[in-house]
Amino acid sequence: HAADDHQRANALAYAACGAAIVVDHQSAHEVTAAALAEQLRLLFRDEALRRTMGLVARKASHPEATMVVSDRILELAR
Repeated sequence: HAADDHQRANALAYAACGAAIVVDHQSAHEVTAAALAEQLRLLFRDEALRRTMGLVARKASHPEATMVVSDRILELAR
């Protein structure tokens, strides 16, 4: 597990805005696999949902983040 469960927090944030679907880990592998399979079937059947999720994900993204952080580090190093 990642420290402070940050990956789950990120996934939940994307799910909250409609850009992702979170499939929680269950106690039994078969339950998790079945839940994942059901969500995949939903996505395969629903083109509008996939399109909407893609648009929302692009709006929620920060493609410039790496440059912003590296520029700030360089500023602080000077």
